[in-house]
Amino acid sequence: MGPCCTTGPDEPVRVTYPPGVGLRYSPASLFFAPIARCPGSAGAGLPDNGRMGTSGIILIGGGGHAKVVFDALRDGDAVVSGFVDDSAHCALSGVLEHLGGVAGVDREHPVIVAIGDVATRRRVLGQIEGARVSGPVIHPSAVVSPSALLGDGVFVGPGAIINADARIEAHAIVNSGAIVEHD
Repeated sequence: MGPCCTTGPDEPVRVTYPPGVGLRYSPASLFFAPIARCPGSAGAGLPDNGRMGTSGIILIGGGGHAKVVFDALRDGDAVVSGFVDDSAHCALSGVLEHLGGVAGVDREHPVIVAIGDVATRRRVLGQIEGARVSGPVIHPSAVVSPSALLGDGVFVGPGAIINADARIEAHAIVNSGAIVEHD
């Protein structure tokens, strides 16, 4: 039996697993939860075919942090369309299709802000207001308690641990190897 999630407008995602299911999650299981895996949710039916394609997520940013986010998505068999960045010459160049600058973000596809610098991240979030932001992206090696709440656009890096009843607000980065304790 697979996961079930509950979410409402502007609410964090709570993913629950049946008894006996381990606490290691693939990014695809959580990443698409509020978009494609919850019956009746907006955007239900978004492809989750494990291939790069034109109907998947768009990364905003193309630098070092974007490479880590892309790895998590790829390792979880998520669909990735490409990246937007005001510079076409960055770390993801030659790896993913460059879809233009931030101002031209396609509002039909889910996006994740894959920028590590806090000030730049905040500025870009202001620029893309109204875009369809993805649910959480979780690296396959991360461990997340089923009782943790994760907001939209959250990234949980490799080896990170989020313990019981932790609450991670929208667009936060829980970086590689970080531990967020209970409550």
